[in-house]
Amino acid sequence: MHPPEQPLRLTQLAAALRQARTVVQSRRTPPAAKAELAVARAALLDAAEAYVAELHLLRMPVPPRLRDELRLLRSCRND
Repeated sequence: MHPPEQPLRLTQLAAALRQARTVVQSRRTPPAAKAELAVARAALLDAAEAYVAELHLLRMPVPPRLRDELRLLRSCRND
């Protein structure tokens, strides 16, 4: 059994992930600054990786949509 703080941490990481997605979406709207969007995407990648790491720690499956989003974010980082 996991300590009670584990589900709380997952909840906090999920909230950070949602917030990072919101920031990226807001940076896409005109006038979009390429540098600001790149920073927002990097923050989203960090949030997604932290969330996935916590899922792995808890031995929970990674939702396919999140797995695909993470793959896309990683490929954008390399562009």
